[in-house]
Amino acid sequence: MYKGNPGRKFFATALLLVCLTALFVLPALAEETEGVMLTVQQIITSRWGCVVPNDTFSYRLTPELVTNPMPDGSTAEGFVFDITGTDHVVIGPIAFTRVGIYSYELRLISTGLSDYTFDEGVYTLEVYVDRTLAIAAVAYNKDGNKVGEIEFEHFYDMLPSDPEAMVDPPVMKTISGNPSKDSVFTFQLKADDPSFPMPEGSDNGVKTITITGSGQKEFGTWSYYEAGTYSYTISEINTGEAGYTYDTTIYTITDVVTVVNGQLILETRLVSGDMGEVPAMTFTNVYRAGGGPWTGDDSRIMLYIILLCVSATAVAAYLIHQASIKRRNGTTDPEQIESIPS
Repeated sequence: MYKGNPGRKFFATALLLVCLTALFVLPALAEETEGVMLTVQQIITSRWGCVVPNDTFSYRLTPELVTNPMPDGSTAEGFVFDITGTDHVVIGPIAFTRVGIYSYELRLISTGLSDYTFDEGVYTLEVYVDRTLAIAAVAYNKDGNKVGEIEFEHFYDMLPSDPEAMVDPPVMKTISGNPSKDSVFTFQLKADDPSFPMPEGSDNGVKTITITGSGQKEFGTWSYYEAGTYSYTISEINTGEAGYTYDTTIYTITDVVTVVNGQLILETRLVSGDMGEVPAMTFTNVYRAGGGPWTGDDSRIMLYIILLCVSATAVAAYLIHQASIKRRNGTTDPEQIESIPS
């Protein structure tokens, strides 16, 4: 019936396509009286679970024909726009005033950063306009499949620090004295910020380990997913074992994490307030047989001894002085002693 009338055949074909695609109108391609609005979603995630930066990437919408309607701000090369971080932009409206089928391509054009795996898929957009200027729009992914959303997902691929390359200084426990049995001692690793990475078995930025008698043990290693400075303290917990004076030394681990060729590298420094930088964490507990729980604070006991000695010396001096007066005056009556001129 369309033989000899190509124009009518074209319109019939276009109308048929509109009917076939009407059920597949994209949420991302909203038709309004003013034209088509195009929504483009950008998602940035990390395979390693680290916090991703809000980097900005550019995209270009390119018409198949230079005569195709385009958004305001387009150039001869197409329409270029940016998206920062995980976000979306809305392009348009793209106004259509003529019957026809309009094709476009949408792709990522900025891939300069080395720490990403980019979604470089190309979307094809088809806009159908019938003789009543009704619009239907469909998008296809790079495999030619019809899609409901236009979405680019990029992966932030910063490699975490290698836990095997991490310095894990051991806790070394020694006992001074001769206890009849080995006691259990507890040590704590605590992050200055509970959000800092910690070894397996930690809870809210804290991990504890135990050592029975003398010996050594490690807290374990962990990975870093962001550059920065991380600090932790290590100390012994006084559990009140009878007869022991506990070591009150506090050690500090400082990890400085930097980026080298897309890999997080760390440098570890272990210091003690009294000893400066040290290679290991040594705790020495002193055992005294028959004693109760020791607090490790002998300074107060020494102060009592000194005060007792001073008091005893003062009393002895007073008594000697009084005896001397008695000998000189030949009396033992204190009232008479006080009345005798010196």
